[in-house]
Amino acid sequence: MMEVRILRRTFFLILLVQTCYSVTRKLNVIEISNNEDENCRQKYGPLYFITAEGPDDSINYVWSFIHNPSVLVTLTQPSTNVTITWPKVVKFPSGPDDHHCNPESIQFSKESIYSYGISLQKIIEFNDINDTGYMKSYNSSYVNILNPSFFKWRVQSSNKSDQDFELEMLGDSYFDPNTNIKRNGNIKFMANVFGSVKRFMKEPSMLHSENSTQIDLTIDKFETNSTFSKSRFAVEILLVSDGNINSSLPVSETSTLDDQYAPGVFKVMKLKTPLMKLPFREENVGMYLEWRPISYTSNTRVVTDSTEVKHYKTEKSLEPTLDIISTILYPYYSQIPGKNLSEFIVQKFNVSFGSKGDSFYDKDHGYASWTFLAGYSSPLDEQISSLTILIISIVVALPVVPILLYGSLIFYRRITKTDNEFQNF
Repeated sequence: MMEVRILRRTFFLILLVQTCYSVTRKLNVIEISNNEDENCRQKYGPLYFITAEGPDDSINYVWSFIHNPSVLVTLTQPSTNVTITWPKVVKFPSGPDDHHCNPESIQFSKESIYSYGISLQKIIEFNDINDTGYMKSYNSSYVNILNPSFFKWRVQSSNKSDQDFELEMLGDSYFDPNTNIKRNGNIKFMANVFGSVKRFMKEPSMLHSENSTQIDLTIDKFETNSTFSKSRFAVEILLVSDGNINSSLPVSETSTLDDQYAPGVFKVMKLKTPLMKLPFREENVGMYLEWRPISYTSNTRVVTDSTEVKHYKTEKSLEPTLDIISTILYPYYSQIPGKNLSEFIVQKFNVSFGSKGDSFYDKDHGYASWTFLAGYSSPLDEQISSLTILIISIVVALPVVPILLYGSLIFYRRITKTDNEFQNF
């Protein structure tokens, strides 16, 4: 039937439009040994340098788990290499104020067109005695700060191809030498870099572009404070980027009609820096974070085992050097000729996991996850899935079919009647 042919053509046209508007990047991955110190290598693992080569530029990622898990991202001309300089005298870090495991400098062979960085600064446990899910309502006596530097980080798995790179790091054996506190359990940190537009299959199934990286953070069976009866967790994220240092970074919310990829979740949160006009480039650029406000409470990652993700206002760093010195961002931004850290956007914000009535974090079987995308330029708009569009098209078309059939029947009867009258005549 003509209606079926129209629906079929519409469906395939939608597929064609959704898959043909992006640039494909080829990924190259280099594992870089963590200087010459065996203790540093054992505690923090290697660095990873990933280039995502496009036809006109390259996005370069440096992933590091030295002290604070962090990623440095630069946009340059294609075929960019990196030079990492390590300290000549290396000592095993005895605490968060000893940074001898971090590189002294990071330099790229091509000038940076745009750069940004992200770091996990703190893991925060708070005692939600009023069951609000809101971290900011409690004073310091109800809050524990866990330093990512006190975990032992190791590579759990890594997979790479021309189009995708996935790195899973495991942080365990938490020990704070200042307070002599130990914690069992682990933090899992999965990082993905992409070379094309695609939807990630693991929930919450974020739609990523070839200009983005994804971070999936999981707090798994982590021992809670024995004096806290109603523990929840939160994290502090640090953002550094080129741009106007006085910029505000509000979080906006968009809604979608389709929850096929993340059942029960109809919202997407976005944090964006103001776009910058760069010389010799047509598009304006900036960086963004994007996430669905859902935290899964089991590794099955279904909506029945989930809770809410709350975000808090971004705040400008009052001490940029102190905030980034424990990250891979410091040896890059502190070494840029003619600039200092006060000339970059340096802001922090918190995200907490949990909502009223969700039974808190289970100290024996606890699981809390948060997945977000980070990228340059602008985030992709969530699209209604092709299957949903097809279903809507069919639903809309169904009432038309009986009308067409009825009209065809009336037309046929009239033609038949006319023929009979003509023959009788």
